[in-house]
Amino acid sequence: MYMTSWQRDTYNSLFDVAEADDRLVASGKSTHLHRLLSIIRDHGAHHHMGIRLLHRHNLIEEGEIMIADTLDDDEGFAVVSQAMSGADTRKDVVPSSWQLVGSDFAPSEFSLKHLVREDSLAIHESDALLRDLAAAVHEMGVQNLLGPCLNMNDWVYSHSPTKDAILLEKTNHEHRANVSRFVSEEEFRSVKSRETTWQVSTASGSGIDHPGNLIAKCKCACSVATGGGHLGTHVWLGH
Repeated sequence: MYMTSWQRDTYNSLFDVAEADDRLVASGKSTHLHRLLSIIRDHGAHHHMGIRLLHRHNLIEEGEIMIADTLDDDEGFAVVSQAMSGADTRKDVVPSSWQLVGSDFAPSEFSLKHLVREDSLAIHESDALLRDLAAAVHEMGVQNLLGPCLNMNDWVYSHSPTKDAILLEKTNHEHRANVSRFVSEEEFRSVKSRETTWQVSTASGSGIDHPGNLIAKCKCACSVATGGGHLGTHVWLGH
């Protein structure tokens, strides 16, 4: 079920975040998230895997992939996803999200290993889990909207100032890099944004609540400009 080849055209054909979210809402966002997260929970994989809104941050060139790393600057800790070439051959790089292409899940974006749980690295080899997710994604017709993703690890969340903090992303358009920083849930609700990553949560609080005490808890979101694209940031990445 796992395809190792990188498909530039597949990534570039994804919608931007606003259009992807609009289409997901129109097709039944709450129902789709509940079904996919329930599958992940029923397979006991909810500590390792969540669901991501598939969307294009920017166009990538032949041989490039979007890869996540971290930085620590004057504004504090950030997760940075940037277009890079040749990184898919590095041993410290792993797929972190997938899109259903045909009957197989193909990598959509990547991450350095130190951002994800070590015991999550083989989760994409769980044929039963991926088979059930693929069947649901296909039946719901959300192949270009939703896909599984690896949860970030405790080290990443140790930089969160509060328990309910959310990674809010802005884009450095010059370097085709996406900079995500922790903000409080209150701050998150006060800005124009679109939710992009959800995990299973049984805790009380905000989220998409469903029967069976399953809550689709938002963990990441993108700041959205008035025109609908990613809101820009002026962070200089030194590239």
